[in-house]
Amino acid sequence: MNFVDYLANIRKTLSLAALSGLIVSSTLHEEQRSVSGGFIREIIQFLDGSELHFREFVETTLPEPRLMYAYHYQDAMRQLIFRYDNAAHKPALAQLEL
Repeated sequence: MNFVDYLANIRKTLSLAALSGLIVSSTLHEEQRSVSGGFIREIIQFLDGSELHFREFVETTLPEPRLMYAYHYQDAMRQLIFRYDNAAHKPALAQLEL
């Protein structure tokens, strides 16, 4: 699979969800960096006013193509419902960790 195919899968899934009436609007931003990799950013607004914000940096030649990801879901009042990401969540220490 290449980056264009990966994007096509995302677009197909979003189209099916939009046809079901669940999605009010969506904004997809993509940056292809190579044949097999790139950056995707999406904001999806649902019928109830909630939003899903997601970002992925993918390299489709790898067994796990998502090198970086963040999925942030919030309600209509912009209160966090959940967030998943693979960022390092602890600050770097001044001394060497053992």
